[in-house]
Amino acid sequence: MSNINCAKCGEPWEKYAVDTGDLGNRKDVARFYAGEGCPSCGFGTTCTQCDGTGKEAASSWDKSRCRSCWGNSRILIRRLVGSPNWETNWRPNVRVVPSPDFFNNKTEIHRCLEGHFEERWAWCDQCSKEEYLPCEWCNGTGELVIEDPEEVAFEAMRSECSASDEDFYDILERRGF
Repeated sequence: MSNINCAKCGEPWEKYAVDTGDLGNRKDVARFYAGEGCPSCGFGTTCTQCDGTGKEAASSWDKSRCRSCWGNSRILIRRLVGSPNWETNWRPNVRVVPSPDFFNNKTEIHRCLEGHFEERWAWCDQCSKEEYLPCEWCNGTGELVIEDPEEVAFEAMRSECSASDEDFYDILERRGF
């Protein structure tokens, strides 16, 4: 199966997976094919190296300094829909995070045996985010930075043309070439 590259970050996506829903809902697929980006780069808004935190992930030698985030400066927290408490870790080691400091507005809703729950990323509450160096790719902004966006967009268009049965001119027109 052929890959189609994201027009913003260059992330390869398998065409079959995009067309069958791995990318997200139909709106996200339409945005991907229009060249607006993919979920990896937050549709052209999020640095793919630091996941939008603006901080470098810790190297392997210092991951043991924080047992909550393992040196990544961020934790995945969740709560049942309607519950006031955000929690991290898995049973039996669930820990309540009193006042989470979220670093983006992206919330995902999932289903479990207890009902629906929200899931978000937050800064680790056990260590300081100031301890980590700024991301070298985005200079600490957390925003997507691409050195040659025209080249990435052209490669994305070229990869879609080779992976698709769609007419070449329709792809060029949809992507604005």
